[in-house]
Amino acid sequence: MMMKRQHTLRTRDEAQGFAETRRMAHINPRENALNGVYLARVVQNIDEEYNGRFNVELLDDSNPSNDLDKNPEDLIGIKTIIPTSPFGGTTTVDGATDNKNYDTSQSSFGMTPQAPPIGATVLVAFIQEQKEGFLVGAVFDKDRNYTLPGLPHALVQENPPVRAPSSELNPNTTDFNKKVRAAHPMTANIAEAGLGGDYIRGLSSSGMRRDTVNNAFGFTTKSGHSITMDDGGASGTDRSIRIRTAQGAQILLHDEAEIIYIQGANGAGYIEIDAAGHIDVYSHDTFSVHAEAGINFKTDGAFNVEAGAINMKSMQSGIKMESATGKIEMHSATDVTISADANGNLNFAGNLRATATRIDWNGPTADKAEKPVPVAHAQNTGVKESVSGRVPEHEPWLGRETKAAPSAGGAESGGAGPR
Repeated sequence: MMMKRQHTLRTRDEAQGFAETRRMAHINPRENALNGVYLARVVQNIDEEYNGRFNVELLDDSNPSNDLDKNPEDLIGIKTIIPTSPFGGTTTVDGATDNKNYDTSQSSFGMTPQAPPIGATVLVAFIQEQKEGFLVGAVFDKDRNYTLPGLPHALVQENPPVRAPSSELNPNTTDFNKKVRAAHPMTANIAEAGLGGDYIRGLSSSGMRRDTVNNAFGFTTKSGHSITMDDGGASGTDRSIRIRTAQGAQILLHDEAEIIYIQGANGAGYIEIDAAGHIDVYSHDTFSVHAEAGINFKTDGAFNVEAGAINMKSMQSGIKMESATGKIEMHSATDVTISADANGNLNFAGNLRATATRIDWNGPTADKAEKPVPVAHAQNTGVKESVSGRVPEHEPWLGRETKAAPSAGGAESGGAGPR
């Protein structure tokens, strides 16, 4: 298979020729003499061309301060900024014109930033040859980094005291001493999951204001999706990697607790693996497994099953059971009924004893055993009926409650999807 190539370095002459004939896609000829790095304020973050550009005003004496409530057309002295990435690029096409062959088409890769909010302070750089500037980085306002990078817990209620993922302190408040913050929306799901007091699975300390030397690295979106890699606080707490959504669904790899933990947002299901090798699985609803070839269980200890009802059905070669060393014991609180559509056989190497109040041979007619009742699975494409109440299938599986969302379509098809 043909491998994609990334951009290769050009000689100086090649680079100059390339720049003269094509220029970079979003760089225009020089229109001002800015050259250097500047502090700026974001005044507009909508790019109708979908290139992620935004507008800023420079924070120096040469530029008036714009009213951010004005229409974008009324803003004065603004500059267009191109977002940058610490790594990335676009593969070359090497002259290929086939737009239907992925291997000879372009693909882009790298890290993409969210659009900065209006009013945010950013660091931008300009080169004299170009009209647009480049985003160097975001500048956090003083004391506005508590929630970074992993939404650490904070006091959100005083009486009784409650700690939860929170917001930054409201800059307009007059009561900074209490440090009571607004609870993040995921707090309700953490409480429903029963993790409101769990400082491993539910609450995290991974924040920049935990220690005088920050050890928490990560990414956080505006709504609260986060990826956190934490080398631990001064006391060694929260050495972990955590991927968590804004609603609280998470994958946690915790070195301090020595666990791997996967959980749905409201705790209706979770999986945990600990250092001793315990694997714990919980589901508030059903736990369903479907393997087309086979399912194998092997344990050197006891195999214990307890259920409200147990239904078993063999579709092919029957049911075989053996006790290699001990007894086979069965007990029913009411009747025991065994029936067969063909012959019945009892074969014992030793004696047979039967004890009952009364024994009837060949009459009156004995009761027949009831078969497990199959369940219809109308949404399934393969298994339409089974004694299992839920049978997952190869995707696309339509038997689940959460169906795949239809595509919104792209710009070329007239939809509102990605351009």
